[in-house]
Amino acid sequence: MTDPVIVRDIVNQMTGIKKMLVFSLAYDAALWDSMTTGNTYFVEDKEENMALADTIDPTRIIRCDYGSITVARSFTMTGQEVDAIAIPSSLLALSPFDVIFVNGPLSYNASCPGRLLPLLWSRTLLSTSGTVVYVDDSDRSLESLCIEQFYGDCDQKRLAVRGGCMRIVIP
Repeated sequence: MTDPVIVRDIVNQMTGIKKMLVFSLAYDAALWDSMTTGNTYFVEDKEENMALADTIDPTRIIRCDYGSITVARSFTMTGQEVDAIAIPSSLLALSPFDVIFVNGPLSYNASCPGRLLPLLWSRTLLSTSGTVVYVDDSDRSLESLCIEQFYGDCDQKRLAVRGGCMRIVIP
């Protein structure tokens, strides 16, 4: 479950929000879904998580296959290797988003898919000026590196929660 500090911060950002994207279809999906009027979209790679989301309109769940990418591989992949993993066209067609919450895919060990692609896509393909991107578990090595590389020119605020969460505003 997402830390209440993160939830409060996102709620405070929701004034006038038209569209939200959440990378992960975890237990708090219904909470995020309730924040917009049918304009919260979810990206998920695990079928079992999709099955748990029976209250979410399936047309707002985007299946993403992250291929063979892992946290360990993310540190050594070339730009060409990263670009070879295509963003789902249905996700790209929905962009840009006002708020993006990167809470998936799993990234807690070296064999997990990690969040390189959601963080890269959020910065380069899914956002616009003023988009607010939240990066959960921002204290982890891969997340920290991606924030530094992709969001160095952005306004950043660290939320004091377990594992860290960074709120980033795209200029």
